[in-house]
Amino acid sequence: MKRMFLFILSVLMIVGTARTQTQTQDRTQDQLKDQTQKRDRIHSEDHLMMKDGKMYQVKNGEMVQLREQLRLKNGATIEPNGMYQLANQEKYQLRNGECLDMDGNRYLNQNRFNQRKMMTNKEMERYRNMNMRKNNPAKPTANRQGMNGNK
Repeated sequence: MKRMFLFILSVLMIVGTARTQTQTQDRTQDQLKDQTQKRDRIHSEDHLMMKDGKMYQVKNGEMVQLREQLRLKNGATIEPNGMYQLANQEKYQLRNGECLDMDGNRYLNQNRFNQRKMMTNKEMERYRNMNMRKNNPAKPTANRQGMNGNK
């Protein structure tokens, strides 16, 4: 009787464990499928990306080098060299890795584009200032005066 009870108990435990594993596998497969669909949807969305000094247009999941000027939905125009002009005539230059969606929103990199985190004006200004400092380093002053006004 004891053996029969232990046998039935062990069979129930094995069946329960197998069932739980199957449910977990189904759940992880569904999650993987959802992630894949999301990734495919993101990569198929049209956008522009600056890569290795060249402008590329990602359209229907294919990356094609931009050969001529392109007008975005917000009225901005973008050149093959990454220079773009807004509808209010302001001009900007994309750097390597930066992206623009077809509405003219600028993203720091493709990861940010995928997450839809636009560059803030503060970030744009910081990168612009960093670039200015690299191109025009501060020059030391030749005639410095001491604290009491003596040279």
